[in-house]
Amino acid sequence: MPQPCWNGVLRLSLVSCPIYLSLAADENELTEKDRTAFQAMSSNIIDLVRFVDRAEIDPLYLNTSYYVYPDGELAAEPFRVIAEKMAAKGLVGIARVTLFNAKRLLMFEPRGAGMVMYTLWSPHEMRAPEFDTKRQEDIEPEMLDITETVVERRRGPFDPAGLLDNGG
Repeated sequence: MPQPCWNGVLRLSLVSCPIYLSLAADENELTEKDRTAFQAMSSNIIDLVRFVDRAEIDPLYLNTSYYVYPDGELAAEPFRVIAEKMAAKGLVGIARVTLFNAKRLLMFEPRGAGMVMYTLWSPHEMRAPEFDTKRQEDIEPEMLDITETVVERRRGPFDPAGLLDNGG
């Protein structure tokens, strides 16, 4: 069993499912704030309040990731039913919880036989980009052609270990 960093209940309407979370990343790479985030919860209940298409969630909002596991035999079936229904419809669950005396949003995403939960940044924590506003018409077509050739040569699958080991 993975080392739990939080135990509680995932609630969907009248269905309550005991769960536990474990950090998805190596604990040595996380800050103390990441490690203790869920110890500061004022409740041990996470309420699923909405289901949305995964594509609607901008990756910029994703913060820390956790693996979600059913906590005990009785939790396995409701956990599996919720995850399977989300996966079949291509949806993720958005939940609300109180962390550090502030309401926070979480995202539950089905993954294989389990789920991954992400803490989400709040809209007020996000900064607007300050990108240059020049448009593509200002770029020489020849430079776009050269760049397209390089991009196509380096196109491939996302393999984090392979990319770190040998650069490509």
